[in-house]
Amino acid sequence: MGKIKKAGPLCYAPLVQKIKEMDSAIKDMKMKLDKIKSDFCQEKQNDSEIDEICPDEIGSELAMLEIMRNAFIDTVAEEDPEGEA
Repeated sequence: MGKIKKAGPLCYAPLVQKIKEMDSAIKDMKMKLDKIKSDFCQEKQNDSEIDEICPDEIGSELAMLEIMRNAFIDTVAEEDPEGEA
């Protein structure tokens, strides 16, 4: 039979070191992702503060929608019914 080598705590040291390095890299990536996320959200909030809508613009858009709605209703009302129903 072959010689069985006893595994001591030192044989696991490189593996444990690699795991610690990976853990550190993952934590670093998480911190960077959190920073990017917070920067993105902050930029989004700043954009929404800049894009103010004038009340006159809202009123004119509502008036345009009302005109379009009335035109659609008039067009539908003028159509002759089709079929026997």
